[in-house]
Amino acid sequence: MKKSVCFLIVLALALVIAAPAKAQNDSSAPTPENMAKLASLLPTTGYVFKQHNSSVWSVDVQGKTSQKTFRLIVSTGGDAAVIFITVTPKATLPATPDFLQKLLRFNHSLDQVKVGLDRDDDLSVRVDARMRILDEAELTAIIHQVINSSDEIYKQISPYLLPQN
Repeated sequence: MKKSVCFLIVLALALVIAAPAKAQNDSSAPTPENMAKLASLLPTTGYVFKQHNSSVWSVDVQGKTSQKTFRLIVSTGGDAAVIFITVTPKATLPATPDFLQKLLRFNHSLDQVKVGLDRDDDLSVRVDARMRILDEAELTAIIHQVINSSDEIYKQISPYLLPQN
């Protein structure tokens, strides 16, 4: 009974953390100015991004400690840029209270990033940045923070992950 209650509490907290992310994503369409600004800032970061459409870019990056390859996504919508990595898909996540509690603790121990489940219930790490104040140095710092946090999380949770089918 105690484990069931803990699981429900952890699940509720995870949903509370993930809910604002969805609301921010759906707020408004990207503006031409913000798309142009982000397109001009991305080459200054030292990464070669692939553009998928007028407001979404990606680059594959290598984790330093886990040696896992992650896909970093950068997009803009409304007045925000969203920089995120899907750390591991839903199918690999054990739905145990202890594991979910471990994930929640990352939100306390890591700086600036949000750790949560995306709308597909995959584990992701993200930062939302205001386009108005985003510049080359800030974008580069955010990208490094998302990569390093994703790498650290993956390294710590990989022993617990379920095999993919």
